[in-house]
Amino acid sequence: MSEPTSPHEPTSAPRHADAAPTAPAPVPAERRPDAASAPPAPEKPRKRINWKRVGILTAVALVTLGILFVIVYNFAPV
Repeated sequence: MSEPTSPHEPTSAPRHADAAPTAPAPVPAERRPDAASAPPAPEKPRKRINWKRVGILTAVALVTLGILFVIVYNFAPV
């Protein structure tokens, strides 16, 4: 009598480490999509760059770097 020792252990036949994993069955040629009959994929629209946002983030980064420079300049040993 083989009972599972934990709730996560399957009750079916044990899997062996040397057992090879099974590969999916090949698709028959008549069911395989043909590359010539497939419709072309639509192109993704290009995202526009929001220059206002880029400018604001750049300004915030520069101000932050300036504040950090002043703090380090005043408290760093000579």
